[in-house]
Amino acid sequence: MNLYEAAEADGAIIQNSHVVYTPKDGQWYHGSAYVDKDRIASNPQLLLRFADQMAWLMINVDESVRARIGMVQGQRLVVVSPAVGAISWGTALASKLDGLFGVVKFAYADKQDQGFRIRGSFLDLIKGSNVVIAEDVLNSGGSARKVADAVVQAGGIVVVVAAMCDRSAGEAAQKLAPYPVLAVMNVMMDKWTSRDCPLCRQGVEINRTVGKWREWEDDVRESKMVESIKTVAAPSPPGRVVMPFGKYANKYLDEIEDQYLLWLVKTHADKGQFDEDIVEACEQELRSRGVALPYGE
Repeated sequence: MNLYEAAEADGAIIQNSHVVYTPKDGQWYHGSAYVDKDRIASNPQLLLRFADQMAWLMINVDESVRARIGMVQGQRLVVVSPAVGAISWGTALASKLDGLFGVVKFAYADKQDQGFRIRGSFLDLIKGSNVVIAEDVLNSGGSARKVADAVVQAGGIVVVVAAMCDRSAGEAAQKLAPYPVLAVMNVMMDKWTSRDCPLCRQGVEINRTVGKWREWEDDVRESKMVESIKTVAAPSPPGRVVMPFGKYANKYLDEIEDQYLLWLVKTHADKGQFDEDIVEACEQELRSRGVALPYGE
């Protein structure tokens, strides 16, 4: 079977499902397909087939890209991956390219704040070397671009971005310009915001084996919790707005005044009226302000 069929048979490519994707710009996205890069990485034979195919692409691409890569025996080429997810892909690719493109080494870039950084002995390795950025799956190209920026800052020369799979529909190529982008597979995947997801409207169950379903459900739960807090804190002064405070949003619980938080926790203590998660969040906020709880600790 061809590589796509092999990946699909191994469960690395999922179709006709309901998957939660990584959020972007504070917005959650759903879709019907998924590329499970961890599944590919966990199958050494499948991973090496991807590396074989990428090596073939790098040998048989147009002359301008070959010239950038530098097919000169003895010239050093370094494959650099973002830590930690793409390290297995980068090492497999470096192993396949070694000898085909002279001396090939491997390095990785560590995450730092909102970007990446080259550290330690990798700095000497990359400085003055031609560099292949090895990314596993290109969603928007943002991570690969940050790694490329880190390589340039370290004195390396980015010659090509090599991905196992590009699912960006051209977005990654634009973001990564002027660096050429090669991908073993280009997979088109529908994507909708969680609010506009037709699969949600149809009641199709979320796939709870892959993707970011757990984080999304936590965020939805916390958003609902805050909506409840907003309801019970309705007497608060105009302009006191409470926003969701999940993992991908800011916390504004402190904008509810002490008296209303105290009223909520006391009402719950007397009547058991509110969700325990809501009460716990309010108790934590009151403690952080140094306000004594109405029923003691």
